[in-house]
Amino acid sequence: MKNIPFKKTMDIFYEDDEIFIEIDNKYNDKKFLQLIKESYEKYEKDFIKKIYPIYEIHLFDKKNEKLFLVSDMVGLDSIYYYLKDNSLFFDNNIMQLVNTYNINKEINLSALSIYFRYHYINSPETIFKNIYKLKHGEYLVFQKGKLEINTYWDIVREYNKNSKNLIKTYKDCKKELDNRLNNYIKNIVETKNDIGIYLSGGIDSSLVSALSMKHFNKPINTFSIGFYEQQYNEAEKSKKIAEYLGTNHHELYIDKTKAIETIKKIPL
Repeated sequence: MKNIPFKKTMDIFYEDDEIFIEIDNKYNDKKFLQLIKESYEKYEKDFIKKIYPIYEIHLFDKKNEKLFLVSDMVGLDSIYYYLKDNSLFFDNNIMQLVNTYNINKEINLSALSIYFRYHYINSPETIFKNIYKLKHGEYLVFQKGKLEINTYWDIVREYNKNSKNLIKTYKDCKKELDNRLNNYIKNIVETKNDIGIYLSGGIDSSLVSALSMKHFNKPINTFSIGFYEQQYNEAEKSKKIAEYLGTNHHELYIDKTKAIETIKKIPL
């Protein structure tokens, strides 16, 4: 058996003499794990296009000493990587990456300029020089010191490919969206023993909470942060939504002093 060239970072994994696979540990999705294994055995490098990942995937082919890092389709998770002396280092957390492997924390000035302008740094750039981030819909292949990055899913490409088959009427769009949201959330909550959702009181979190309540077998836990300054406070809206849905609602009110104390505890 060949050694896996990285530490196991996720709880959900599969391993035998020929392959090692792990997926994002927020989801106990062993069926998806089995699907990855079967698809790789059948299609090898084309397995990604057969499964269209909704989770981050790490796959190591021991026989061919080939590593696959696969970003999810829409960027729910992050994969940061660093290449040096024909060795690849990666992690979900950029600070954990640089600290674990003692990587030089040299600021990427061009990325910093972009951050000040847009309050965001687009992939593949990061705040540090020589550390990069996979874009959503991309996968990285690393073998014998060589790194290759490919795109398996792109929203513009998918739109152009499927534009002729788009649903045209409002009624049909509404029905399709309802079906997809219900099916997606149902598949997630049915595998859980408990559910917790941050409820802001807005449309998105209220809808997710409502559908989770619909498909879960007991009241879910919802959480909100409140502020004593009324112009910033949305907790009252969250509380009304929670009462309407019947969730186990939890509130935490903070002021400036509490906020400053919390900021000081955030690791740099």
